[in-house]
Amino acid sequence: RWFDTKELPHYPDWAVKNVRFWDLAATEQKILRGKKINDPDETVGTLLGSDMNKDLAQARYAIQDSIGGFWEWAKIKEMVKEVGVRDGAHVEICFEQEPASGGKNQIAELKEFLKKELPQWKVTSLEAKKLGDRVLAANTWFAEAANGQFYYVKGLWNEKFFSQLDRFDGVSHDDRITSVTGARHKIAPIRKQWSSVKFLKI
Repeated sequence: RWFDTKELPHYPDWAVKNVRFWDLAATEQKILRGKKINDPDETVGTLLGSDMNKDLAQARYAIQDSIGGFWEWAKIKEMVKEVGVRDGAHVEICFEQEPASGGKNQIAELKEFLKKELPQWKVTSLEAKKLGDRVLAANTWFAEAANGQFYYVKGLWNEKFFSQLDRFDGVSHDDRITSVTGARHKIAPIRKQWSSVKFLKI
């Protein structure tokens, strides 16, 4: 119901700030202690745009595209580059960085690769720990979507996205939703005021 009247036929002119956020969950879970996982997550990149309204209660957001797949590492790098070229240099490329050295090394390799292949593009990362709990983090844009602030561009990706959204927190795979969450927090960071509530502290 949040999106019943929010379909757009093409990328909106008002989406002047844009980021493609990549959730690299698949690369973290394909192999565990030398054993392949039978049901890995997808690698997903979501293109989110927003207007320049500084009032977050009035700002508009457009989910413009979502692309994903079960790719090996070399394929992931090529897909990130290919999608980046298609998006254009005005779209920031951001990766979710998983904790520990493995996640840091992945992002470092991707940044070095894109620095050579797409030198004019802005490439950044966002630490997973800064997003925190996936449900609490998603609630940021869920509230905004319920308030009518979120739109989406009609495309082949819509079905997979809405399927995960309808069953969020009740299915094992929610990569397309968490990718939107990462993009939303990257494009307009929100201070986690709830973290200062005494009874939530450990």
